[in-house]
Amino acid sequence: MTGDRIELTHNGELFNQRSDWAFGLDYNVNHHTGFPTSSGVFDVIDPFNFDPGNFSDLGIGALQQGRSNRVEMLSAFIENRQGLTNRLSLVTALRYDHIDFRLIKSPGSTATTSQWDTFSGRVGLVFDLNDDVSVYSQYSTSSEPPGGTLTTSSNSTIDNFDISKGRQIEIGAKFNYLDDRGSATIAAYHIVRENFLVRDPNDNSQFLQVGQQTSKGIELASSFEFTSKIRADGNIAFVNAEYDQFFEGGVSRAGNTPSNVPKRVANLWLISEPSLDWDLGIGTRYVDSVKANNANTQYLPPYTLFDAYARYRVDSHLDVTLRGRNLSDKLYAYVGSGTQYYVGEPRSVELTLDLKY
Repeated sequence: MTGDRIELTHNGELFNQRSDWAFGLDYNVNHHTGFPTSSGVFDVIDPFNFDPGNFSDLGIGALQQGRSNRVEMLSAFIENRQGLTNRLSLVTALRYDHIDFRLIKSPGSTATTSQWDTFSGRVGLVFDLNDDVSVYSQYSTSSEPPGGTLTTSSNSTIDNFDISKGRQIEIGAKFNYLDDRGSATIAAYHIVRENFLVRDPNDNSQFLQVGQQTSKGIELASSFEFTSKIRADGNIAFVNAEYDQFFEGGVSRAGNTPSNVPKRVANLWLISEPSLDWDLGIGTRYVDSVKANNANTQYLPPYTLFDAYARYRVDSHLDVTLRGRNLSDKLYAYVGSGTQYYVGEPRSVELTLDLKY
């Protein structure tokens, strides 16, 4: 991937009120060539007492060049925060994307090309009730090509599909409490998505286009300092998502919950900084049960995971972090489809070095 990004900012006044502007151009070219290994040869193992074996045991042989995708994208955006009064501001933004897509299905095959021009924007109001509390409201739109991530898209995610569009209304508040020892945000939103793709549960290589899906939810996040060295960070989200217009195999799924969308997700971390050189943390994450198919006849159970980390700052350029994930070695599935579940990572330990220069 190659590209460049240019941003300009201007802080000034308009109508005797503060007016801050941001302008930008973004150009990039992303070229991705895959070397697929799926050949129809698969191994069968006992999930409770297995020998992982070696990759070469599958007999796939030498890798062969497969699909090649080239995505060229030119974007321009403008943002403004205009003061209306000393406490009330109007926030606006507009973005334009031009996308050129080129796909070669296999070496020697004829290239197929597509172009899209999309616009998105947002407008909102921010009101400072006082120095500690502010409230806001916002309306935004989105637009993207079919298939989402174009660098790995195939003809099945591009052909005969419309641009995916969305719109969102959000209201919320940000505030400090208990003498600024704590800070919190709360937000409620309503999202509508149209003409986006979901994978066909009966054919993993094909996609279906959903007419419309809505999501309504509330999110709450807070951080609180018990002492100057110990704090807690937590968040919780409640989501109600459903299909409004979607036919699968001639059957309407309207009113059903989209697969792999939990109704509740929560995180809680306790973080200690005993000295300038050390960070210690332990946390837990809860994910509610999700539907595993669009018919809502299969589901994955909820799960709770525990993680921890210790970070040591050797100097201003080097950090060493020891991280443990899924400390209770919970057996869980984090995503599923009509035919298979994906099992989550077991207990693991990771040591990383972060070098800055």
